[in-house]
Amino acid sequence: MENVKGIQRLLGVAWTTVKFYYDDEAVPDVRAAGDLRFCEAVLQARSVPLILRAGDVSCPGAKYVFGWDSGCRDEIAAELVRRRGMERDAADILISQVPVLTKPPLAIGLNCDERPDLIVSYCQPPTAMELLKLWQSEFGGGNLLSKFSSILSVCGNVSVGCYLSREVALSFGCDDAREFAGIGRDRLVIGIPYVLIGRLLARNGALGTAGRLSG
Repeated sequence: MENVKGIQRLLGVAWTTVKFYYDDEAVPDVRAAGDLRFCEAVLQARSVPLILRAGDVSCPGAKYVFGWDSGCRDEIAAELVRRRGMERDAADILISQVPVLTKPPLAIGLNCDERPDLIVSYCQPPTAMELLKLWQSEFGGGNLLSKFSSILSVCGNVSVGCYLSREVALSFGCDDAREFAGIGRDRLVIGIPYVLIGRLLARNGALGTAGRLSG
C-alpha cells in the first residue's frame, strides 16, 4: 500500500483502491457494503474498507459492467430513452461503448488490499493537471487519450476501463454518480492502474517536484 500512500501524498487527494477477486479464498474478511451504488461505495470506503458482491450492488449499471447481470442492459437503455428522450438505437450504441468485464468477479474489494488493481479518486482539475504532467514526463511527452461518456462513469468507464486497458482513465461523471456519490461540480473522476503508480512516483523523484495540492 506504500505506493498508494505515496501518490496520495504527492497529489494531496484521497484515493480508493479497487481489487477484483476471482478466487473466493483471497477475498478478505471485511464488512460487506450492502445495497449501495458502486460510486457510493467508493466514497464510503475512504472511511472503512468494503467488500462488494453481486447482491450488494443496487444500481443496474454496475451490475451490468461487472458482468453480474447482463439483463440490466435493457433496463439501462429504457432509462436513457425515458430520461433523455434518446432513440433506442442511440441508447444501445452508447451502452455498447462502455467497458464490460467478460468474466464477472466473485467480489470487489475497496480499500482492503495491499496490491489493488487500480485506484480511483473524485478530484479537482488542478490534480488532474499535475497527474497529466507526471504522465507526459514518464511516457515521452505524448497526449493522454481518453474516451468520454455521459453514462456509467465510475463503475464502467473508469474502474472497468482502467482495469482492462491498464491505462489512466478519466470521466466527467454521470448523472447518478453526481447525485448519489457526492461528486461536486468542481470534481472529475480519475482511475490509475496500480502498475503505473510506482513509475509515476519514481518520475516525481527524478524531476524533484513537490506536487502537493489541496483537494
